Amino acid sequence: MLEIHNLYGVILASGSSTRLGWPKQQLLYQGKSLIEHGIDQLQPCLSTPIRLVLPPQFCQEGAYPPDIVVVPNEQHQRGMSTSIHAGINAIPPNATGVMLCLCDQPLITSADYANLITHWSENVSAIVASYYSGTLGAPAIFPARYFSRLCSLNGDRGARALLENNPDVLSVPIPAAAVDIDTIEDVTSTPGVSVPPIH
Repeated sequence: MLEIHNLYGVILASGSSTRLGWPKQQLLYQGKSLIEHGIDQLQPCLSTPIRLVLPPQFCQEGAYPPDIVVVPNEQHQRGMSTSIHAGINAIPPNATGVMLCLCDQPLITSADYANLITHWSENVSAIVASYYSGTLGAPAIFPARYFSRLCSLNGDRGARALLENNPDVLSVPIPAAAVDIDTIEDVTSTPGVSVPPIH
């Protein structure tokens, strides 16, 4: 575990999955839900409780480990920015940074998260973002001075708007982040990902 600067992790998992036609929250990766898998990979890298942002209908009591703080996003249909708002508002005011993660990047490992954290520990005033497929994106770590700007985002574009042409950004190659599950074609083409059986 990396004991680093009161950093908090937020897993954004309240998307409506409109392109997929199936709730991403229920998809499986190697037999576990994408969310459970994401928690398993992120948790060893942090000394603080993970915030898990979900649509209200997936916030069942006892569904996740007791040290996971489940955050219902009542505004989830208005886009990813509302998930970011909910996550930022759910972390303590003394947090020095937040790592924003997506539930639909199943190939990201604990080593990838640790790599980002290590780079951030060397410059905690910077944004540290994943670089893949010629772009910057999640997972990404934002220092506290960016929290207000994260909370001012709107629509479905998420935090990428704060990464582009920003001299505060340090990029870290994370090739695994290029795989995200948005369509049924992504499900069928990504080894280990499957739709759960219908009972």
